[in-house]
Amino acid sequence: MRNKAKYRLRTLYIIHCALLCIMLCGCRPRGVLSSSEMRSVLHDLHHAEAVLQVAGYNYGHDEAVAKYYQQILDDHGITQAQFDSSLVWYNNGTNRKTNTGANNRKCYHKVRNAGKNKGIS
Repeated sequence: MRNKAKYRLRTLYIIHCALLCIMLCGCRPRGVLSSSEMRSVLHDLHHAEAVLQVAGYNYGHDEAVAKYYQQILDDHGITQAQFDSSLVWYNNGTNRKTNTGANNRKCYHKVRNAGKNKGIS
């Protein structure tokens, strides 16, 4: 009788721990940007990279490029540490990464199509 109670208690404890782990896996840690904030920052960074590359700042101008990146982070009100933590968190979860990437592609296509409508290639 006593062993049966221990077995039930142990089983209940394991189920409780498993449910707790499942619930916590879906939560975004404190200090990590939301997916919409991350998408916006990544969009701005990619846009800046494209502009800098066209202007010839892609190689050998690390200090100038760093200033542009820092300005983007400042405009969004985040620190380098927050961005780095968010980047690591989104890259460690394949589903999170895929969703953010798909949203970035949608945003890119909207911008590209808006440019084509205005006669910009």
